[in-house]
Amino acid sequence: MRLIKQYASLLLTIAAITIAVSFASYFVLNSLVNDKISNRLKNLSEQSSQFGSESNDYLSAFEDNLHYLATTYTQESEHGTLDESTQLLIRNFLIHNKDLADTLFIRSGNIELFAYVDERETAQFELVEFIEIDNEIDSDDLDAKYDSRTNRFTLNRSEISFTAHLAIHRLLNKLLARHLETDGAQKFFFSTDLGAFGEGYLGISDEKNKDEILKVISQSHMSEEFYVGEVRGKTPNLLDGTMLAVYPIQIFDEKFSVIFSLTRASELEGIFNLFLLVILANVFLIVLVSFLFIRNLKKLNALSDELKSNQIKLIELVDQQKLLFEYSEDFTYRHDREGNYDYVSENVLKVLGYTPEEFMRSDNRKFTKNEINKKGLKNTDEIAKLGVERALFYLEMLNIQGEAKMLEIKEKPIFNEAGKPNGVIGIAKDVTEKFAADLKFRLIFENAADPYFLYDEDGILDCNKAAVDILGFDSKEKIIGKSLSEFSPDKQNDGRDSIFKAEEMDALAIEKGSHKFDWVHKKADESVFPVEVSLTPLHLNNKILMFTVWHDLTDRKRVEHVLIEGRKKAEDLAQQKQQFLSSMSHEIRTPLNAVVGISHLLIEENPKPEQMDKLRSLKYSAENLLSLVNDVLDHSKIESGKILFSHERFDLQDRLEGIKEVMNIKAVGKGLVLNLEIANNVPAYVSGDAVRLNQIIQNLVSNAIKFTEKGTVAIEVQNQGETEEHIELEFIISDTGIGIAKEKQGVIFESFVQADSTILNNYGGTGLGLSITRNLVELQGGTISVESEVGKGSTFKVRLHFGKSNQEEAENDNKAKNLTNLVGAKILLVEDNPINQKIANQFLNKWGASVSIANNGREGLELITKNKFDLVLMDIQMPELDGYETTKAIRGIDEEYYKNVPIICLTADAFTEVRDRVLESGMNDYVTKPINPTQFLKTIGKYYKSN
Repeated sequence: MRLIKQYASLLLTIAAITIAVSFASYFVLNSLVNDKISNRLKNLSEQSSQFGSESNDYLSAFEDNLHYLATTYTQESEHGTLDESTQLLIRNFLIHNKDLADTLFIRSGNIELFAYVDERETAQFELVEFIEIDNEIDSDDLDAKYDSRTNRFTLNRSEISFTAHLAIHRLLNKLLARHLETDGAQKFFFSTDLGAFGEGYLGISDEKNKDEILKVISQSHMSEEFYVGEVRGKTPNLLDGTMLAVYPIQIFDEKFSVIFSLTRASELEGIFNLFLLVILANVFLIVLVSFLFIRNLKKLNALSDELKSNQIKLIELVDQQKLLFEYSEDFTYRHDREGNYDYVSENVLKVLGYTPEEFMRSDNRKFTKNEINKKGLKNTDEIAKLGVERALFYLEMLNIQGEAKMLEIKEKPIFNEAGKPNGVIGIAKDVTEKFAADLKFRLIFENAADPYFLYDEDGILDCNKAAVDILGFDSKEKIIGKSLSEFSPDKQNDGRDSIFKAEEMDALAIEKGSHKFDWVHKKADESVFPVEVSLTPLHLNNKILMFTVWHDLTDRKRVEHVLIEGRKKAEDLAQQKQQFLSSMSHEIRTPLNAVVGISHLLIEENPKPEQMDKLRSLKYSAENLLSLVNDVLDHSKIESGKILFSHERFDLQDRLEGIKEVMNIKAVGKGLVLNLEIANNVPAYVSGDAVRLNQIIQNLVSNAIKFTEKGTVAIEVQNQGETEEHIELEFIISDTGIGIAKEKQGVIFESFVQADSTILNNYGGTGLGLSITRNLVELQGGTISVESEVGKGSTFKVRLHFGKSNQEEAENDNKAKNLTNLVGAKILLVEDNPINQKIANQFLNKWGASVSIANNGREGLELITKNKFDLVLMDIQMPELDGYETTKAIRGIDEEYYKNVPIICLTADAFTEVRDRVLESGMNDYVTKPINPTQFLKTIGKYYKSN
């Protein structure tokens, strides 16, 4: 029941609303009709007035232009030509008045000029001479005349007559087209003589109504009064009449009227349609709203509750905005071109202590004498009066207490409807503290000890006193505005142009955020000096500035020069040391080669037992001496960083068994037991430097045997982890010897250092073995450590990484290298030392080779050009031609054999430089002296293939 009552009440409400809307619509319609007619009549009046004023101005300007042309016109009629200035004057007249004047006739004496402008706006001139013509022109008739029948406008000046053929209709229609651009509009002209004409005249179709309209036009025209109103028609076609505006105009001597008209029907039809549409829309909307209201009554209640909640939130948000506004440090304002304020926000009270009303009074706006105000007030004046756009600027004002406040100002011009500036709207922010901080920066900038510069693409903007001093000027004014490249020599030390390199340095600083580099600058007196430049880009007002600091490097460069000289001397000294060691190596290894080689040969000839002991002692002494030389050379190579490591496949177990076999002789000689234990998961073949591994293990085992009087020495190998390609092995060498005190364990790896001074007396040695061993381990990326206790022995642990190796490939390599004879091999031995000749010859003969000997390089070159050899063994240091020169000469012979024949160097010099030079000269490989028979045979086997 309650719902039915609600529905009934709603229906009554809808009915009342519908009736009210109908009455309201009637009154609105009536008001709209009256307003529409009134506005349209006003619009017709304005349009006709504008047209009349525009046409009168155009025709008046035309007459003025013709008078000006007549006054300034000159012509050399007796020559029948026109000068360029006259042609330009006439052309400009015709182009400027092309909507009215088609052609121009100028008659002077018996010459008539016919001028017109073609479609390309090119002036065309024709001069016609009249034989029989009255040259007398009535000089009293100076008035301009217009003939409406011929459309000619004539002006007489002294003895010259100007006649222009006009297109009045074209001009008026063109002007007419610019006005009253709406559907159903009628625009035409009327004159007493010519009647009605024009582009919109045909819009009046009813003859009776036309007569009535023309009657009103004629009366208006005759009275020369402006008319605006309605013409009531006698037929229903006009729908209660025509709205009309008649404006009288005069074209030269003729009187016209311009008419703008619209029918009420065309104007009111849209209103009636709109009214009907509005009524239907209102009814539909009321029904729809009612339906939705009935359907969603509960939702409306919920929305009402939500609305209340939103209102509360809105109030809270407004309170927050007020709070933000209260704590803001900005105030806004607005003033006109003369600086009269009409608005200031409340925050001016917080910033300057004045109320908005007080601040609007000019006597309360007090500026300090700070120079910054001159520029700031000038900016404000230009914004208000010229409408220019300015970035932010600063003004310093006094607050109500008389304290100076620095304000950051942002302003924009206010434009009126005509687009002209007539005021300013701005915002001011208190930046007093920030400005004070900037002032501190300025003090630091000005008083810094290093030169500071601030510049952009246009040049140097500022610099400090240190910059002025270092460049040798007396003031910064001679620096500001110039480019930094002007204070640089043409080229930098690397030969690059200073200008282009400076651009690259700027680009790098912008890319990286900062950039530091060395540079050479020049002073006012053209002298140059080095600096270290720190370059930092700064972004200010959408523009990049560069801040640069110079640090004078003159003293540092002087020190660097001294250091370079010292380094050069040290390098020379090192080179001399290297040369000495190389010479020593050669001089010692050469006789050692004889001692080791002969003792080896004698031992293999089955000597008597008593001779065998002596020969072994001889060989052992020679090998000890060779070991001493090798230690010194290795130490030198390690010091110079020129030691190299190979990476080849080798049989690890075979290598360790060989070390045990060699070192077991020393162990047995001292009554010691030497054990070797290799874990099952240690591979047989690995890739690495087998020679250096041999040296590391032998050094440690030799030391263990040397410092152990009884007991055992053990070698143990363990797998500490592996990947798909690499394996880490640990080599453990332990003994039951004298041990090392804990405090000495940290220094035993130093060069020329031994744990106890009595060791040198009791055991001998150079103290280089462990130092070389540690370096060889660490240079390969490994580690070495020691655990020891005095009287109980020592344990050294070495960890090294090796590459995994395919066992089948390693075995094939060994088969190729394990050549046991050289039967059939023809070998050329180029060696100047007779002892070395004899030793090498005996080894080669023993292995079945046929040997030819050359005593120097020249003999070797002669022999190889007469005979073909399978292999050449080449000494380096020889008279006449050394090994390098001989090898280059052989390789230089233009035959395939000489370019490919294997040449192996025999050298007593084990330095890396020598080995590099050997390979660069064209030799294939090298063997060091004293000759190791096994290694000698393996090296030859790499290049000689038996049949």
